[in-house]
Amino acid sequence: MVVVASPDYLALHGVPSTPSDLARHRGIGWTFPRINGAWPFRARDRIAKTVPPASVRASDGEASRLPALGGAGLARLALFHVGPDIEAGRLVPVLEGFNPGDREDIHAVYVGQGGPLRARVRAFIDFLAVHIRIGDPMLRRLRGGQWRVRPES
Repeated sequence: MVVVASPDYLALHGVPSTPSDLARHRGIGWTFPRINGAWPFRARDRIAKTVPPASVRASDGEASRLPALGGAGLARLALFHVGPDIEAGRLVPVLEGFNPGDREDIHAVYVGQGGPLRARVRAFIDFLAVHIRIGDPMLRRLRGGQWRVRPES
């Protein structure tokens, strides 16, 4: 997970240097109630949660990514959503020194007709579990200020 914003947003509103700075920024929040909107940050030896004011709300990662690209505010998203945008310079990571290192889970959901799971669905889920690995990407800052997303070794 990473907090990102567009270069235009950061040029207009400034770059937050601590999680407490988020109170003066616009966030991209969530529409569904099970997510309370609090963003975790590492503060010394504990995790502190901050709720940035939401100027836009979205229901999924891709729907949050698009307003972030458009300069609507800061978004906290999984690297598999925003990694290519970070590498291309369309989004910029912020507050990385406070990143707690949490990850976004991916789930395969099958809505069937009830009863036992069909063999072909079970085989497909087993295939996904073995062959589909997003990995644990990490951000790395290069000389010159560019960012690279690379799988964790």
